[in-house]
Formats: sequence, structure tokens, C-alpha cells
Amino acid sequence: MSGNNLVLPIVLWSRTAPTHCISSLLVMDDFSTIITGCHDGQICLWDMTPELQICPRAMLFGHTASITCLSKASASSDKQYIVSASESGWVMF
Repeated sequence: MSGNNLVLPIVLWSRTAPTHCISSLLVMDDFSTIITGCHDGQICLWDMTPELQICPRAMLFGHTASITCLSKASASSDKQYIVSASESGWVMF
């Protein structure tokens, strides 16, 4: 694949998620998705069952400073876009 410089990191973990010191939290409108931001800039997506069991879905990287704010980026309930901000002043969608 010449000319393709796309790098796609994949994060895998066992039944327990890595240590994640939470600095920001967002619960989506459907109450089945929780998003947490942490002090080292990672964002985790969590699935929550009706029995209130929480399971990790994905870990997102991009920020290099503590996440200060998480918010929905779409008013539509069928699209779950988020925006995040960090102490460094970066805002990411």
C-alpha cells in the first residue's frame, strides 16, 4: 500500500480494564454508554447493562494532558459523538 501512512492503534485488555484515574465523566442519554476521561489524557468508553454491570468497550488516545471536560457533540440521540477538552487547551471531536 504505497502512500498510506494511516496508523491505527488497537488496545486490548483482559476482563479488567487498566488503572484509569478519572478526571471527567459523561453518561450518554441512553444510559448504556459511559465515557470517562483520565488524568493522563486517555478516554474510555464503557457499556452499562440494565443490571448496572459496567464493561470496557474501547480506550481512545489523543490528549497528552488531563481531560477536563467531556460533552455530547450531537443533539441527535441516534449519533453518539463526543467532544473532549484537556488542560493543555486542546479540544478533540
